Amino acid sequence: AQESRGLGDVYKRQIYSSLTIDEIAKHIGISRSALTKHFRKDLNKSSIEYVTEEKTKEAKRLLLYSNISRSEVAAYLNYSSQPYVQTVFKKVTGTKPYEYMKNVI
Repeated sequence: AQESRGLGDVYKRQIYSSLTIDEIAKHIGISRSALTKHFRKDLNKSSIEYVTEEKTKEAKRLLLYSNISRSEVAAYLNYSSQPYVQTVFKKVTGTKPYEYMKNVI
């Protein structure tokens, strides 16, 4: 579990980049399959699910506590487009970003 927490820290630092799972595995010196196994075993989720959840948490934080637009959030978190952020955000949270902001504020 300690190793996966370390892997989680690596992923958290990479949520702003476009690194792939293969590149992250190479960066930390393990195989892609070892990386995905650690996440599945210790965190009960895939590495992609973990990154998606972390990016969504950061998107929530940015939307609530900064003055940047949803498009800027998409660019900041290295998503391909603002509509894609909305799709991912809704899948994870059950609501679109603007609805989330309206309900929280």
